Amino acid sequence: MQLNNYLQELPDFNKLESGQKTKYQTIMEKVDFLTEDRLLLHNRVTKKLIQEDRARFCKMFIAAIDAQDSEAIFEFGRAIERLKTHTAAADRYRSEILKLRRVAELTNTSLSVREVAQMIEWKQSDSADGFSTLRKLCKELKYPLARSR
Repeated sequence: MQLNNYLQELPDFNKLESGQKTKYQTIMEKVDFLTEDRLLLHNRVTKKLIQEDRARFCKMFIAAIDAQDSEAIFEFGRAIERLKTHTAAADRYRSEILKLRRVAELTNTSLSVREVAQMIEWKQSDSADGFSTLRKLCKELKYPLARSR
């Protein structure tokens, strides 16, 4: 199940629904590449992703009920319990890159490694430009990096 991604996106979705400032709106104030158009697109896609995830989870749950598959329903509960104790920082980066990949796929856009670093608030610096580990992570997760300038 993709509960981890869903739960990571949920706070921004809830803020969007209530009209509060999201994480990406805060980032937009700090970096110049995140335009109003990109922010609106990102917000629209965030809502779409949450709605798709909710629909998929509902289908899975209803399918388990229809099949009288109590084990599948118990698996929902076990997955939620695992997420309560799993908080590794690396998983946050992976989750955010996967979300950016979903956005890129839906919008046919991509970001440079520097822009990805700004979006996910990448703090690591392990090479001359500080992004070699991030590039490897993006490649592993099949994020389509835009060419750097």
